[in-house]
Amino acid sequence: MKIPCLKVSKKEAEKVRRKLIEKNLLLKGYRVERDENFVYFPVKEDVEFENYKIVYREMRKVGKKSYEDVLKEKGIDLESISIDFIGDIAIIRLNDKSIAKEVADAIMKTNKHIKTVCIDKGVKEDYRIRDIEIVAGKKKTETMHIEYGLKIKLDIAKVYFSPRLSTERMRVAKQVKENEIVIDMFAGVAPFSLLIAKVAKPKKIYA
Repeated sequence: MKIPCLKVSKKEAEKVRRKLIEKNLLLKGYRVERDENFVYFPVKEDVEFENYKIVYREMRKVGKKSYEDVLKEKGIDLESISIDFIGDIAIIRLNDKSIAKEVADAIMKTNKHIKTVCIDKGVKEDYRIRDIEIVAGKKKTETMHIEYGLKIKLDIAKVYFSPRLSTERMRVAKQVKENEIVIDMFAGVAPFSLLIAKVAKPKKIYA
């Protein structure tokens, strides 16, 4: 069941959390969740909080295990694992490939929106395309990734994209002044150009 959540930027999250606790507005029994850009606080149905948006999301109940919890119980070293979430695809990098299936199963069991898990075997060729191997879920590499409200459709087997650069993309986009001409020389799926078009007022973008 989807429940009401207060959607707050990460930099404001601690301040808002304290106010919600002070006013007894947090909905008990559910975890606070995060994505790349926002924190989602489960709140009571009738909450009104100025300047913040209420969204409805599937939230995990307190006590439900994360994939980290599952892997720790199996004695797997989390420092040897790196994970990127791009849309409904999880991309994992491992020092020990023999644990790939266990890691993939843990991710899919604890993240219901993830449909595919791939191993990243490194980048290849001049275009830095990932060499991937699907280890769990649907046999697909195309997905829809959402970043700062932008929907970016991409195929991780054909283009390079890193969700870890989302903060850097916003930093660059905010530096673009009105009526400037922007040249995005190595655009890929154009996440920089799309974000600049959304948050700035350039005269033209070449990508």
